[in-house]
Amino acid sequence: MDPIFLHSVQLGGSLIRSIFFSWQGGTQEQSHHRVIQRIFPFCLSQSADNNQMMEQKPQRVLVIVSGSNSYWEQSWSSSEDLLPIAFGILKDNHLLEGTYTDQDPPELKLLVKQKWATHVFLVFDISNTSYDPTLGHMPEQNKLPITIIRLSKKIQAYSASAPIGNKVNSDVARVHNASGINSLPPFVTDYTIESPLYPNPRDPLLLV
Repeated sequence: MDPIFLHSVQLGGSLIRSIFFSWQGGTQEQSHHRVIQRIFPFCLSQSADNNQMMEQKPQRVLVIVSGSNSYWEQSWSSSEDLLPIAFGILKDNHLLEGTYTDQDPPELKLLVKQKWATHVFLVFDISNTSYDPTLGHMPEQNKLPITIIRLSKKIQAYSASAPIGNKVNSDVARVHNASGINSLPPFVTDYTIESPLYPNPRDPLLLV
């Protein structure tokens, strides 16, 4: 019998040490083949476990930023840079609908941003892969679970009640409709300057 050799394999970020035997009459290639037969099913199992851990679920988030918060300027000047921060707040508070890894984060899509005298309002979607900008104004396309983040002197995050969630979803649909055909998010309005006019809504009947 040939001497035992120690084989180190890097799998999933952890070092796994396996002892393999090379029997007399067998070649080193045959020995390696036996090693691969043992390792490969393990790799497949690890991959399957990782896939099971990933679960993308669409979710809509309303972020309310107060003028007293340190993110006040950034929330308007570079709103999309604030989305990963908001995502992190949801993750820390166990408020994510889906399950994600740092290696494969979900898509964060900014839909609406509005500026008022004392607050900035941002609405963005997480993992809404079925979003279609040609249908985003329809009520049936806006039935996502709503989570709210308040950034003021302190940070609050919580799931919206059903009435508030319905209001956020309907407001997103309304703004999308009012912005007109071929309009794409984010839909931006600065109410500190003037109230917007919407002369060409997608579907005038939805304004009633």
